Amino acid sequence: MKRIIPYLISFLFTIGCFLIHMSENSDSMLNNKSHVISNQDLQSVIDFHKSSSTFSKRPFTTFLIEKTSDLFQLKIGESFIIINFFFLFLSGCLLYFLSFKLTNKRNTSLFNLIIYFLCFSTVFAFFPPIYTYDDPLQFCLILSSIILLIEKKWFLYIITFSLSLITRESGLILIPGLIILFFNTEIKKKGFLKKDALIKLIFLILPVIIYLIYLTIFLYYHHTIIESSKSIFLNRFHHVKQNFQNLTFTIETLISLFIILGIPIYLLINRINRDKKVEESNKKYIQAFLLTALINSIIVITSAKAREVRLFAIPLLYIWPIFSNIFYEDIKAFFTIKNYIHLFSNISNCILFILLNSINYFISFEYYITTIGDRKYNLFSEYLFLYILIIIIHFLFKMSIRRELSSEIDPLKIKTL
Repeated sequence: MKRIIPYLISFLFTIGCFLIHMSENSDSMLNNKSHVISNQDLQSVIDFHKSSSTFSKRPFTTFLIEKTSDLFQLKIGESFIIINFFFLFLSGCLLYFLSFKLTNKRNTSLFNLIIYFLCFSTVFAFFPPIYTYDDPLQFCLILSSIILLIEKKWFLYIITFSLSLITRESGLILIPGLIILFFNTEIKKKGFLKKDALIKLIFLILPVIIYLIYLTIFLYYHHTIIESSKSIFLNRFHHVKQNFQNLTFTIETLISLFIILGIPIYLLINRINRDKKVEESNKKYIQAFLLTALINSIIVITSAKAREVRLFAIPLLYIWPIFSNIFYEDIKAFFTIKNYIHLFSNISNCILFILLNSINYFISFEYYITTIGDRKYNLFSEYLFLYILIIIIHFLFKMSIRRELSSEIDPLKIKTL
């Protein structure tokens, strides 16, 4: 029975995500504000990915959708949903397996699986302006690659990570993190120029070389898109102006970054302030996450549309597998009734709670407006409110505990110490 639970949880959350998208009050790529799958709209999405110079070099998701449609005589929208939600389900299972390999704890691994499915970019994957397409397949291949690296199955890693880069080249941003995880130890033990260390480094970066070979071959047979690709690449750096062109865009950009990375960064800062030691294995994943988050955030803000929130999520592949392991005390605090009693029994805490959540309300429901999509047909503001509420409650827990500890100190005792 225990072996079935990860699959069951992943399946239930996948179904839940599908139901959110197919609700009559939802404006997603899948249904266009109705209970009916919008086959025509999804066909236009697929046609765009086939014709665009940016997306045509990422053929796998489109290929799988069309072949599934042909093989089972399905409408293109039905095939789109089957492929993407299957890989969403599978990515959850793979995240659990990776987490269990790293922590050897079933319960924390299951909680990490839940954290993954509760992420904004997962819950609202196919809503505008998120527009998920290749990400579920890409995440499956990346998670498989990390598992294979842990098992030292280098040949299979090279295959899966190469396929992940062809699926979506943004996986290149993970290479520095992989070097931290699987190469730094070799340098410390054997030195950079030692044969074993160099071989390991070559294995790690070989998928990049394979991807560049694939891209060269692709452009050779599709030479007509070279000029448009150059133009798109040069115009990418104009996105920074778009992301901050006015107050509405600026708020959307900052919240897009915050709603993905806010809680992990906040909890890491809190952990550092508590001066808690982190296991060496977890420490490497934290370092990989922070480095990748920094590089990826700069790239997205300067050269992509930051409102596509999912673009900020790829660094989380390093923190999701260990999330509840390193933040166990913080998570436990939310499920301890005594903390809430202690917090709200103090009048000053209640006033501060109301004040902070009044600010939270205005940020979430008044100032946060997506530049594409209608808040009447999504739950973005509600999600943001709850997201900030979690941070507020954790902050107040921490503050009330500090007050309690300071009030318990007897000045007379201090003098005698």
